[in-house]
Amino acid sequence: MIILIVVVFVMIIRIEIPKMIKEEYWRELVYYSLLLFIGFVLSILNFYNVDIISPIKIIESIIDKIF
Repeated sequence: MIILIVVVFVMIIRIEIPKMIKEEYWRELVYYSLLLFIGFVLSILNFYNVDIISPIKIIESIIDKIF
């Protein structure tokens, strides 16, 4: 299963990244790479059944501290 996850992400990279480099979308490339990396890490963690905290919980705790 991990191999499938890696293959899918490599295919996405091989399709999208060269277009961005050719068009010189450097800022978009940085953000796209960051989001792709986060997605990859979360996919691997999900595969290993690691409990991932919901971003809503973090936002709620910040709002509770403010108000």
